Amino acid sequence: MKHVIYIKPGAAGGDGTKNEPIGNIFEAQKKVRELLAAPDTESVTVKIAPGEYNIVSPIEFDSSDSGKPGSPVVWECEGGRALIHASIAVGKGQITRVLPDDPLYSRLPCPEKTLQFDLGKLGVAPEVYSEGCHGFGMAYSGKNPMRDGSDIELFVDGMPFIRARYPNDGFVEVERSSDRESAVFGYSDPRPESWASLEGVRLHGYFYFDWADASVALGELDKENKTITLAEMPHYGIKNGQRYYYYNIPEELDMPGEWYLDASTGRAYFLPPENFGEVRVTVAKHRLLRANGASNIVFRNLAFGYTRADAIDITGGENLIFEGCEIYNIGKKAVLIGHGGNTPFGVLGDGGKNHLFTGCRVHSCGFGGFDIRAGDRNTLEPTGITIERCDIHGCSRIGKTYCFGIALNAVGARVAHNKLHDSPHSVLFFSGNDNIIEYNEVYDVLRESDDASAFYTGRDYTSQGHIIRYNFFHDLASDAHVGVGIFGVYADDNSANVTFYGNVFLNVQSACHLHGGHDITFENNLIVGGRPESKFAVSLSQYWFPGSLKEGGEHIRRLEATPWQNEVWKKKYPKIAEYLSWDPETEQRFPHYARIVNNVIINHKHIDINFDHTNPKYKNTVEGNVWMSVDPAMQTKEHLPELMKMAAEACPGFKELPLDEILG
Repeated sequence: MKHVIYIKPGAAGGDGTKNEPIGNIFEAQKKVRELLAAPDTESVTVKIAPGEYNIVSPIEFDSSDSGKPGSPVVWECEGGRALIHASIAVGKGQITRVLPDDPLYSRLPCPEKTLQFDLGKLGVAPEVYSEGCHGFGMAYSGKNPMRDGSDIELFVDGMPFIRARYPNDGFVEVERSSDRESAVFGYSDPRPESWASLEGVRLHGYFYFDWADASVALGELDKENKTITLAEMPHYGIKNGQRYYYYNIPEELDMPGEWYLDASTGRAYFLPPENFGEVRVTVAKHRLLRANGASNIVFRNLAFGYTRADAIDITGGENLIFEGCEIYNIGKKAVLIGHGGNTPFGVLGDGGKNHLFTGCRVHSCGFGGFDIRAGDRNTLEPTGITIERCDIHGCSRIGKTYCFGIALNAVGARVAHNKLHDSPHSVLFFSGNDNIIEYNEVYDVLRESDDASAFYTGRDYTSQGHIIRYNFFHDLASDAHVGVGIFGVYADDNSANVTFYGNVFLNVQSACHLHGGHDITFENNLIVGGRPESKFAVSLSQYWFPGSLKEGGEHIRRLEATPWQNEVWKKKYPKIAEYLSWDPETEQRFPHYARIVNNVIINHKHIDINFDHTNPKYKNTVEGNVWMSVDPAMQTKEHLPELMKMAAEACPGFKELPLDEILG
């Protein structure tokens, strides 16, 4: 028997029929489980009516919710939008103008335009107001919001508001720092001296490296000596000339889209745009959907949004499909796969098999989009997890670095035909084994970064067999000072066995940086147009940190955690033992078996190699690469087919690319 269950928000006492729908998802789930337990059930489809479904705990799916291969349970919304969320709506009647008797009235730059509401009257407890710190490599005594959920947030008409900050755009610079020795540094911009109180003021910035951000509380401001003391030291320290801004300051609430939370009173102050509508705050720190051992379920055309935690958490199971879904305005990450429990030796994570996200929109996440840990490295059996035709952007809204749109630590996963964009730092990390990343469009990333790339991997000999092909990288530039630079792809810190084939790089600062590493191929790529700050088109460099290659170093620790000496690995990746036979200082840190061949470089810089790559013992191949100059007006997407034809004529070894599919 085929069953259809209907859900409509607010319905009461229904039995799940079309005329008598069930009022909430949890009650519908009980009905589904009853039907699945019946021997005559062939299929179950749940029709979720458009509307809002505010949940006070995660929706939990397990084996009792599972369909059968070829006959999945379907949860879908048709003809509208069903939003599953964990937020509080602030009614217009609960929002008032700021009056002259308000304690903050004199501190606000434009009190006559500022609105406020009382979180306490919404039932929000004072402990929810507390602020957390976050940053690269920092735990902050357990206060890191990545552990327990982001800070409380305000959204108006779906737009995340930012805490009132100075400056409104850009940064101020660190001055007179003692480098890594002290959390004290100098300032020259006198703006902080005008603030009536420093209570709750925070600083967010790139205090030492442009690839390591941190958010910290302001400890002290010494007006006489013009120094700032941070409440805690950023991971790498503080360096002169680095960038930061101040935030959560009532005196800086001067632009629509900003807000301020007075933790002492629980009042939220904000400057909305004209004719605004919906106002929400995220209070709950629970996930929206958790699947543990669930299989053969389709979630179609659903929206998941507004939680301070991660949105979706998947452990184990097979054939979970998310089709046409939207995951947005999330405090932490959009989707976790394989993060549950302890895993046996060599297992990356219990992510299950053959899960699929297709045609989804994932955006406005605090600390990342997809974070996937899946696969058994003892067998190297592919997981079959796939992310395809998704639009993934704005996934570094709170944490700015290493909060990837996709973090892929898997065996045999596939990422294809996605749009990846809008990020201050890298948008995709890959590790594990035999992953395929293809036909993705990548742009408007790395905007605040240095020494970073759109696609990144590094410091792991066990990460082998990846294929990065037919991706379209374009318009990659950074506002940061160019030190090392930014790149389309980056195999960092003596990586191994990655193939970059047939990718298109258009108007990027640099296409590829290979920092050490072995068995890395960069072949048949088309590079068109650099930028004024470009140093090179492609770089092949010796590795500068050989200590990680020695006993106790990171490369060795990762090998010890991997079954690289079993027969499966010896057959598939036979060269790892050879890497370890080389002296780390004199040979292992120089790239071996590199192939940089048949690439066509148009209106860009050279290939930079800073060691004797022709030495026969390194077994490198750098040949067949061609440089061309054309009219700069041709450096556009529309001219790429013509430029590819020219490339094929100029470079006999260059094979024409499937541009129709690459460019979409």
